[in-house]
Amino acid sequence: MNDKELADRVVALGVGKANQIYPDGIGKFYQVDVDADWQTSVNESKFVRDWRVAGSLMEKVDATHVERCQSSMWRAQIPWSGGGVKEEFDGSLPRAIISACCEALTNE
Repeated sequence: MNDKELADRVVALGVGKANQIYPDGIGKFYQVDVDADWQTSVNESKFVRDWRVAGSLMEKVDATHVERCQSSMWRAQIPWSGGGVKEEFDGSLPRAIISACCEALTNE
């Protein structure tokens, strides 16, 4: 899943908000703090690598297990109510956590 799709899933789960600058979809920016001014908006790449987003999603799941698999790769595992474990690998630990949390929360 690309950064934009992941960012939109995060917002759909109630973390942060998306701001549409132009009606044609170009210029979409995200805010972690929904009460912040427009100066704090970031692109989707920074949004899905923000520790505040990862922390907010971790609060919504029962458990989180993370580990470094290689010097440049992280694995995040999140159990979900269906009895399985959602597992994501990424070079960015916050993005791996965010992706695994989104998968677990949307499959409950």
